[in-house]
Amino acid sequence: MKPSNLLFDMIKSLSSEEIGFFKQFSSLQQGDKNYVKIFYHLTGQDEYDEKEIKNHFRHEPFIKHFPSEKNQLLHHILRSLRHHRYKNNNEAYISEQIKNIQILYNKSLYRLARRELNKIKTIAYKHELFYSILEIIDLEKVVIDIEVRFDESEMMLLDELMNEKDIVLDKISNLQLFEDILNDLFVQYNNYSFVKNPGERSRVEAVLKNKDLSGPKAHSSKKALITANLCKTMALRLLHKETELITAATNTIRLFEHEEAFIAEKPIYYIMTYSFLGRAFAINHQYNACFSCLDKIRSLQLSPMFQSTVLQVAIFARSAINDSMFYLYTGQFVKHQKLVPYILSGVNRYGTKINSEERCTLHYILFMSYYGVGDYSKALMWLNKILNTPEKENRPDLYRICKLANLVLHYEMKNHSLLNYLFKATQRYYDANKDIYPFEKIFLKYFRKIAFSTKKAGNVDHYSKMKEDLNDAFRDPFQKFALEYFDFEAWTDSRIHNVTYREALQAGR
Repeated sequence: MKPSNLLFDMIKSLSSEEIGFFKQFSSLQQGDKNYVKIFYHLTGQDEYDEKEIKNHFRHEPFIKHFPSEKNQLLHHILRSLRHHRYKNNNEAYISEQIKNIQILYNKSLYRLARRELNKIKTIAYKHELFYSILEIIDLEKVVIDIEVRFDESEMMLLDELMNEKDIVLDKISNLQLFEDILNDLFVQYNNYSFVKNPGERSRVEAVLKNKDLSGPKAHSSKKALITANLCKTMALRLLHKETELITAATNTIRLFEHEEAFIAEKPIYYIMTYSFLGRAFAINHQYNACFSCLDKIRSLQLSPMFQSTVLQVAIFARSAINDSMFYLYTGQFVKHQKLVPYILSGVNRYGTKINSEERCTLHYILFMSYYGVGDYSKALMWLNKILNTPEKENRPDLYRICKLANLVLHYEMKNHSLLNYLFKATQRYYDANKDIYPFEKIFLKYFRKIAFSTKKAGNVDHYSKMKEDLNDAFRDPFQKFALEYFDFEAWTDSRIHNVTYREALQAGR
C-alpha cells in the first residue's frame, strides 16, 4: 500500500505564521521530541518520500514505530492550530473561555465564573456573535440559579436574561433571513454568472425590491446590514447592472472595512465584492479605479487575516481571473502574456485546491491568451483541458463557449480533416441541449457554410451576414454574456478585413 501523504500535505499547507507558532508551541515541552525532528525533515521535502525519511532516521529508535510518531506529530500540529485560532478568532476564543468557565462552575467558583462570563459577553456583543451570546446566557442562567439559592442574586435577573435571549433570537432570525437570500444568489452565481431568462431576472429583481432587504428598520444588527448589502451586490452582478453595482459594492466594502472583524467572518464575500467592483469599473471604462480594486485583492495576500490556504487560493484565483479578463476583454494579449508565468505558477502550486469552476476559468484564460498571440498549439492544449473535464465540473456558460471556440481554433489551424467530425459532435451537443441561445444557432449556421464551402470567395458574404445576425442577437441582454469570453463579432471582423483577432478586438473597443 502506498504511504499516506496526508500529514505532509497538512504541513505544506501551513502559513509561515502557523509554522512559527507550532515551533513556539512545541518548544514549551521539555526534552527531546521525535515529532519535531520529523516535522523539520518533512518541511524540507518537495514531495513526500517515506523511504527517504526512514533511511534518514534509520539509527533513531523511534523509526521502528514511525506511524505512531506521525500520529503524534499530527496531534501536536492540530493542537497548535487550535491555539493559534484562539489567538486570531473571537468566536474560537469565546468558545474556549466558555469551557474554562464551565470548569469554574464545577469548582463552585460562581463569582469568578460570573466575572469571566461578563468579560466574554462584552466581546460577543461587540462582534455580534449571537450564537455565542446564547451559550453565555444559558451559562449565566445556571450561575444565577445557584446564586439565588444562596441569596446572592435576585430572581428578577433571570427574567431579564429571558428577555435578553428573546432579543438575541430575533436578531438571529433577522440575520438568517438575509443569509438565506444571499446563499440562494451565491448558488445561482456559481452556476451562471448572470440571469439566463426573464423568469430568473424577475426572481433576482424581486430581491432588490424586497422591503425586508432595505426598509428603514429592516436590519436589527450590523451583520444583517452587511449581509443585506451583499445580497444587493450579488443581485446586481447577476443582472449585469454595472453602474448600480459600483454604488452597491462600494457601500458594501465601506461597511466591511468599518467593522473589520466581519471581514474575518466572510472573507470570501469580501474578496468577491472587490472582484465585482473591479469588473464593473472595467466595463464602464474606469480603468484606474479597476486597477485599484485589483491591487487591493492582490495586497490581501500579505494580510495576517488572509493567511489560511483556502483564502490564499481564493485571492490568487480572483486576482488572476480579474486581471486576465481585463486584458483579454480589451485585446491586450501581449501584455497578458507577462501574467502567464504567475498564473501557471499558481495553478501548479494550488492544483485541486482551486475549485473546479475557477480552475476551468483559469484554463480558459490561458487558452485565450495563447490564442490572442497566435500560439495555437498551446491554446489547443489548454482548451482541451476544459473540454476533457466533465461538464458538471465546469461552469455551464463557459463550457458552451468552449464548444464554439474549439471550432474556431481548429478552423484557424486549418485542421480541415478533423473539423468535419468536430462540427457534427458540436451540433449533436447543441441539438440535445434544450436551452440553445439564438447566437449559438447563428454561429453554427454560418460556420457550416464557411468551413465547408468549396467556394471560398463567397465567405466574405457569409461573414458579413453572420456579423449582422450576431449583432441583432447580442442586443438581447441574456446573450451578451458570451462576448466577455469570446467576441464572436470581433472574430467575424477579423475574417472580413483580413486582420488578427487581437487587432479586430482592439478596433472595436
